[in-house]
Amino acid sequence: MKKFITLLSMSLLLAVSGCAGGTKPETQSATYPNIEDGTYEGTGSGYAGDIQVSVEVKGGEIAAVTVLEHSESLPDGIGKMPQNIVDNGLDADAISGATGSSEGIRSAVKNALALAAGEVAKVEVAEGKDVVIVGGGNAGLNAAYWACKGGSSVVLFEKQGKLGGTFGGGTWIATGSKMQLEQGITNDSTEAFMKDVDRLNAGYVKRTGVSDYWFNRDLAIYFGDMMPEVTDFAEEIGADFGKRILSNPTLYEPHDVMRVLSGGNRASYTDAIVNALKEFEDNGQLQIVMNANVTGLIQEGNVVSGVTVDLNGENVNYASKAVILATGGYGFNEDLVARAGLKNYTSSAPTFQTGDGYLWAEKAGAELKNMDFITTYAAGIKTKETGLTQTYAIRVKEFGDLIFVNGDGERFIDEFGPGDGSTYDAITYQWKVQKDNYVYIAVSQSQIDAMKERGQSLLSADEDWAKFDKLVADQESVFKGATAAEAAEKAGIDAEKFAATVEKYNGYVEAGKDEDFGRTNITSVKSSTGEMVELGRDTFTKLEGDIYLFRTTPYIMICAGGIDVNTKGQALNADREPVPGLYAAGEIIGMANAFGRTTIGGVGNTGTYIWGKMAGDGVQEYVQSLK
Repeated sequence: MKKFITLLSMSLLLAVSGCAGGTKPETQSATYPNIEDGTYEGTGSGYAGDIQVSVEVKGGEIAAVTVLEHSESLPDGIGKMPQNIVDNGLDADAISGATGSSEGIRSAVKNALALAAGEVAKVEVAEGKDVVIVGGGNAGLNAAYWACKGGSSVVLFEKQGKLGGTFGGGTWIATGSKMQLEQGITNDSTEAFMKDVDRLNAGYVKRTGVSDYWFNRDLAIYFGDMMPEVTDFAEEIGADFGKRILSNPTLYEPHDVMRVLSGGNRASYTDAIVNALKEFEDNGQLQIVMNANVTGLIQEGNVVSGVTVDLNGENVNYASKAVILATGGYGFNEDLVARAGLKNYTSSAPTFQTGDGYLWAEKAGAELKNMDFITTYAAGIKTKETGLTQTYAIRVKEFGDLIFVNGDGERFIDEFGPGDGSTYDAITYQWKVQKDNYVYIAVSQSQIDAMKERGQSLLSADEDWAKFDKLVADQESVFKGATAAEAAEKAGIDAEKFAATVEKYNGYVEAGKDEDFGRTNITSVKSSTGEMVELGRDTFTKLEGDIYLFRTTPYIMICAGGIDVNTKGQALNADREPVPGLYAAGEIIGMANAFGRTTIGGVGNTGTYIWGKMAGDGVQEYVQSLK
């Protein structure tokens, strides 16, 4: 007899499709006639974590939606979507540029209405699946596809109320793909990719002097070999690669070959693989269970044989032949981040990336490697209100007007470099090595006035300068002074040295040459298509008028350390032997384990598909060996 585990899942069992909120004509019935007037709370999963809302219902209609708690960094979804739902109902379009936040609010409103109506749907989870996958990001979804394709039965547990996990930007790396060949780029290959990997690693050694580190070249070669197949597969199942124009990355050091795609529709990568999985859901081979929080692994001896999972408020054992961990990174686990020596940082990852999978794997005997290294980005701003969530950041790669100083008030690097991204890694590295991970960024009132005149904003997602004004008013991370010395005193750095630094720098600007770091005026930068674009401004200007000092930290997007795995996705112990029954896919593998101490644009996104296939194929082979 088939056994079932029951999970209570909140969902709206009401006729909401095509219904609009707001006041209806008298001849039209209320949308929610079975909900009494009142205010109800609900929770949904946004991009960065849970979103809690209150929903006011009057006369069977949604009268108001208020966001009570959230961890989102993009303001538009939080600010606009609630009224959008009031005006247009639950089918209201998501806010452009804030899809994750918009869908989280929509989900929270549905949850509130479901609770108000007393509608609770039971989801029955069938026991006896061959494989458990933990995590419904793109890596976990791809692992499910290939495991099912090979014949295994799968249950996927996702602790959030949405699929897709974190998929930043849409950048993709596409060596050997059809789109690369169609553009006449025929000089790319795994070998060429590996030359760039080695060159970028050599650059890290040269910058830092650190050469005593390890990475698994077999993983990088596997990645290179799989790029053509996986890229073409993604496009075939419906991923939208936009204009399909390959270029060199602008943020990182250029590759020797044009192989990076920017501007794809990131939501489509998730939609494509979700749609591809429907055939396996329909035939009962796959079950995806949302809002199911896995709490650990089950082992029999050294063999991983299932997971413990919170279902219906009860911690239940779920047995399987193998487990794939696709739980993402650890940007919100300060203890794991501390292994890389970071004392202060912010994270653009969702708040639910707490590194649980890393700790479960380590407890099960898997080896975590390269945890002393994290790829960081420049100029996050940490406040007591936002905590680790990266809400504020300075767009340093766009402004050569700025100067960076350390706690002694002194410059330490050419802040802008040549403008082609080739020195960005060297610049961001400074946030790791400065005392307490603080870099102070100085900008003057004259420069701010020029930015506003150009229609630019100093901070990310701050077109109206509201974020800037709030930070200045709070006087917590931004320190304003009529003189350089006054700003430095407020910031707690050496005032005398900083004043001398500003005076010296302004003298260099007047002379047209930076004697310390070689700064000059840069009039153009390389765009995402590889073309040089005129900036229409100077990038070497004097600091005049009031001085603002921003105390900035590194911020994390992707965690670079992770579980040591082989090219079958099997987790390996300290002797590099497989932990039976345990596999990994996605960010949890660790980019540094696969590519070394490099920052290669696109490998994180593309890796969700590649590492997913690797683990799905590998686990299928393991399951078959047990039959």
